[in-house]
Amino acid sequence: LKLNSGELQKGLKVSASISDYITFDCNDEKLVMTSSEDLSSMTLDLIKGEEYEEISFEKPAKSSFSLDYFTQLMKGVGPNRDIFLNIGNSYPMKMDFNFAEEMGHARYLLAPRIESN
Repeated sequence: LKLNSGELQKGLKVSASISDYITFDCNDEKLVMTSSEDLSSMTLDLIKGEEYEEISFEKPAKSSFSLDYFTQLMKGVGPNRDIFLNIGNSYPMKMDFNFAEEMGHARYLLAPRIESN
């Protein structure tokens, strides 16, 4: 999906005050970011066309990621930049963005948080 880094950073900032991880649940209509702990939770729905521009999935996807690592990656992105996220079910997330007036390109990979049962 393609979205503005500022929208993603909003969700990360709120999540960091609640939990140490964030979950992305994607379908063909929206991206839902959630974080929860024992006493509190946060849910942010990003609707196609409002908060992000493009979305396409072969099938719905859901993965959780460490907020510590995710926040560190976002420091390099900046506050108002189009980013492309590729998310799968318990697969690493791939984040791509351009910088330096579209002359440079960066790609980050972030391993998912694996739940043990």
